[in-house]
Amino acid sequence: MQKCGSTAVVITQSAVMGAGSTNGQGREVDITVTSVRVKPVTETGVGILNLRAFCGMTDWEVGVERDVTGATGGRACFPKLPKTFYDIFSIEEGKLYFGKGDISSVQTRPQLIDRNRLFTRR
Repeated sequence: MQKCGSTAVVITQSAVMGAGSTNGQGREVDITVTSVRVKPVTETGVGILNLRAFCGMTDWEVGVERDVTGATGGRACFPKLPKTFYDIFSIEEGKLYFGKGDISSVQTRPQLIDRNRLFTRR
């Protein structure tokens, strides 16, 4: 039996990032996701992916990572890649913060940092 909160699937994305100007809250960053790989790490993860026919595949196996980049944009998969997200970021006292709001276009780029969503190094 799987505990709630445990990892069933690991998703790895590769991206190219370019930082721009600062706006007082943070520094602009354009993140272009170029590839995505998926690896079920438990039988539960395999079951979920197979049941959903995730990225068009129904023969997932525990511990076997697959590059699903070519299937993006299809049914039950990620948005079509490559895809660029337009955000801001700030690094303060070893914590990484991103913007709050719509990151889908340059025109809607966040202007404020989301202090409730922080990332730290493990």
